[in-house]
Amino acid sequence: MNIKYRYLVLIIAIIASFNVFAQVGIGTTSPHPSSIFDVESDSQGMLTPRMSTQQRTEILQPAKGLLVFDTDLNAFYFFDGGQWLELGTESKTRNNYKLVQSVADLADELTAGGGSKYLLNPFFLYEINGNVVFNFPIELNGAYIKGEDSVEDKIINGTGSTLFVGTTGGNLKRMTIVGNGQKIFNLNGDGSQNLIFLSVNFVNSSSVGSLSGFSIIFFNVGQFQNNSNGLIVSNSESFFFTLYTWATSNTGTFLTLNGAIDEVQLSNARVVADAGEVGINVSANPSISGSASIAQVTFAGAGNHVLGYSSGTYPNYHFTNKWFVSCHGIAQETDDNATGDINLSTAVGAGATTSFTGIGISSRVKLAGATTSSNLFRFTKSGNNRIVYDGLKSRSFNVSTSISFQASANNTVFIFYLAKNGIIIENTRVYRQSSGVGDIGAVALVGSVFMNSNDFLELYVERYSGSGSLETVSLNMIAE
Repeated sequence: MNIKYRYLVLIIAIIASFNVFAQVGIGTTSPHPSSIFDVESDSQGMLTPRMSTQQRTEILQPAKGLLVFDTDLNAFYFFDGGQWLELGTESKTRNNYKLVQSVADLADELTAGGGSKYLLNPFFLYEINGNVVFNFPIELNGAYIKGEDSVEDKIINGTGSTLFVGTTGGNLKRMTIVGNGQKIFNLNGDGSQNLIFLSVNFVNSSSVGSLSGFSIIFFNVGQFQNNSNGLIVSNSESFFFTLYTWATSNTGTFLTLNGAIDEVQLSNARVVADAGEVGINVSANPSISGSASIAQVTFAGAGNHVLGYSSGTYPNYHFTNKWFVSCHGIAQETDDNATGDINLSTAVGAGATTSFTGIGISSRVKLAGATTSSNLFRFTKSGNNRIVYDGLKSRSFNVSTSISFQASANNTVFIFYLAKNGIIIENTRVYRQSSGVGDIGAVALVGSVFMNSNDFLELYVERYSGSGSLETVSLNMIAE
């Protein structure tokens, strides 16, 4: 056998051995049977291709499973067939999820919005990573948008106009929304969707904007900074707002309520309204079909903390009886501090005359005279000698009354009573006998009266014995 033939046989044998075993071992002569490539070393590692984020994302048609090390993000990334994922986080992915690092990641949403807005996918989770500048408006469409850091992850308005538009709601969480001198919201729902904000800050807008026509609008934890105007909320079922700060860097009006709103709750917040500014504006008289409360909200600054209702409220107060208001910086307005009064004052010898028919129970009559009421809250005056409780909460009132009178006959005995809804309250009776014609007598009348909404209080008198009429010189009653 010549030497050329021997070399040919050897080459064929080597090639045949590779075809049979198809394994490569580096640092080992016995690769693991399950591996096609086995590397062993106790002093060196294996380097994958290293490149920047831009270089990684510019790889043309990456193969599924392609692995590189991103030198900008200091992390291994692999391609799962549809997107690049950080190695070790792939278990957190979901079908309805998209990481948004720039609007380039929302090309499909821009197409869905006809090239004029980003129409998000309903029930889809979009994660904002870093500063993302939007060059077209966003329609939420029931989507979820979240960041991981409410300060570092930002949606920035680069549209030159309003950032969030449309007729749909959604959820936003842990981010800052930068108005960039423009309006943030102009959303008009159909009443069926919700709008939820959790740990969201709003900064640098011409107006935070208007929200109308939602089932629930909910703000929880965040700040407003450097906005020229605040929120306008109208025609929605429920508006909840808690743990927010409207800082001194803002101007204009923090919150305006309009239209019909079933329920309003503001709590645990701070609102600074400096000179020329307004905290809460309800001057358009929003109708509340359920209840409304402002509790544990601190109002500060030299501005107008509340621009109140123009009708349906009480002198020196701001809200209607649908509201529960207990805050630092504005007047307390609750059913618990409801108060009402009845007053009458005439010259001695020219009192308001109450006439009687008979004596005893049959002579009982409402005390006559032209009365005034000057201290009413959650009470209204209804004619003379009558105040009506307007509060919604059933509660007890302490009623104190002083009456000065003259009699037209000697030795007449009178009994004075409180009455609720025209019915004498027997255990409030006080007796007083007149000594002589023209003598001035005085009585003090006190009682505790349980009242429901629309119950009314009056003062009654009975001629127990004797004759003649009663002349009321002065009357002062207060219920509180």
